Amino acid sequence: MRAVGALERLDVEVSVVPAPYDPKSALYDAFPKMKALSKSADHTMNQAECKLARREMTGRDTSYARAALDEAEWRISCTSDDVAAAAAVAHLTKALNCSNPPDGWTQDEGGSFAPGTGVWFIKLECSTDQLLAREWPWRLKPTFLECINDPVRMVTYLQDRYWSDVVRCGQDNRKELNEAISVIARLVMRGGQAGYLSGPGFVPVFERFVRHWQDPETGFFGMTYVTNDNQKIRTNDLSLTFHMARYVPIWCDGGRS
Repeated sequence: MRAVGALERLDVEVSVVPAPYDPKSALYDAFPKMKALSKSADHTMNQAECKLARREMTGRDTSYARAALDEAEWRISCTSDDVAAAAAVAHLTKALNCSNPPDGWTQDEGGSFAPGTGVWFIKLECSTDQLLAREWPWRLKPTFLECINDPVRMVTYLQDRYWSDVVRCGQDNRKELNEAISVIARLVMRGGQAGYLSGPGFVPVFERFVRHWQDPETGFFGMTYVTNDNQKIRTNDLSLTFHMARYVPIWCDGGRS
């Protein structure tokens, strides 16, 4: 006697649930050179991580090469420019082999503490502790912050990065937004060195951005992805939500507290 399956007994119509949107797969499908570069650079990236971990265990300053690794990882995973990504991997190799690299207290010409990279948001992230310190005893002021040292410029920067159309624009902004807003939020709420992001207009503009960005149903923060067929997919991102809940709790609960 033939066994009758559960679905057959219940006469259930089976439907296929679409897989969650994967921006990295969408990027690599649209830009196959980046996918190939990712595979070819995989060994170099893993070796770099292992080398830096060993050096850090012995107490060595690895900030210069760490910044170079962050840039290479971002370019390979989040951008479509394979030429720039390959150059970043080559720069990483040189940074790892540099016999006397700049230390974590070395400023670049813009006053950031990340001479190992040319990417702005990585410079910002690498300068977090110095920017939030009570005093600024170093040689240069952080003029690299001038590009967001205005409420309109700051909120425009954030608005341009909480969404991504990875196929048409060739970039996933999630990593940049995640790292940048964790620093920007603290500068706005606590005040930064040399008066950056501390004028009277920053707090209300940032508050409006936060309230608009937060998902009203879930309370989460995340990215909005525009797919190839013009659908909009809004994500609930735990890391982005943690940063907002940690640094701006007065707003991110929707005013319920």
